[in-house]
Amino acid sequence: MNRNILSIIWMLLFFAFGSEAQAATASTSATATIVAPVGIGFLNDLDFGTIVPGATQTGTVTVNPATGARTPAGGVTLVNSLYGAALFNITGSPSTSNNTSRFHINLPVRITIRNTANTNITMMVDIFTSDLQQNGNNGVYTGTFDGTGSASFHVGGTLNVGINQAPGAYSGIFTVDVHNN
Repeated sequence: MNRNILSIIWMLLFFAFGSEAQAATASTSATATIVAPVGIGFLNDLDFGTIVPGATQTGTVTVNPATGARTPAGGVTLVNSLYGAALFNITGSPSTSNNTSRFHINLPVRITIRNTANTNITMMVDIFTSDLQQNGNNGVYTGTFDGTGSASFHVGGTLNVGINQAPGAYSGIFTVDVHNN
């Protein structure tokens, strides 16, 4: 009987003092930052101007995004006309003194432009560039929103003109993707 009483006392003491393990707790915060969605619009098209093709040699016309100047190479002759880099405006989260709000753009590798009178006749535009800071050689450029959440940038490229390229107006569409960083 002493043994049963001793067992009961032991169990009472165990449950009263020894059944709980040491425990600790900690707290932390959950945070989030919401940024304004990015918006984009264009003000000017990429325009290579008026060009005379070569009779015996292909050529290129390159529009510089920083200056808007165009440069011929190979068998093309530039005619005095309007030309220039594309201009885009974008909106996003404003930069502050404590936080610089950044974005990046992706440019296409190449596009085809078509003769508007005969869409089977084409030229290629490639080597798209921007006046933003280039991030490697992968067509990605980075920029910063100003204090109002605005930014703008230019895009240039290279037009490849064939020998005796058919006369006419040529047109095509290219896409610029903009992302918050």
